[in-house]
Amino acid sequence: IAQSMYLLSVYVPMPAPPGDTFGLERWHGAAAAAAAAQRSLSPLPHDHADAPAHRPGQSGDSSSASGTASARALRQRRNVLIIGDSLVVGIGCKDMLVLPQSLCRQISDLLQVDISWRAVGVNG
Repeated sequence: IAQSMYLLSVYVPMPAPPGDTFGLERWHGAAAAAAAAQRSLSPLPHDHADAPAHRPGQSGDSSSASGTASARALRQRRNVLIIGDSLVVGIGCKDMLVLPQSLCRQISDLLQVDISWRAVGVNG
């Protein structure tokens, strides 16, 4: 009991990584589907280095008046809520949440839809 009391008094949890706990992963057509079929699920952030995650409010949002806006409007979007512990929050990650973003990229490629995601977790 004394050891657990000591640990509780000196324990300092790791800080959450910088960055958002939400995002939008866009499906990038047949090339993305072919790439998804060739690779296994991998939490490495370099899987889609050529296709950065879209953050709500950034330029290039589907509401912008562009030639592809009508095609994006026709495409389906799914919402994903990821609830968990320190893995979901990204404890130990240097730059971003790895698990939620990678998971939603894979789902986006497999279902061929855009995925709007939010990660909620508990540190500690």
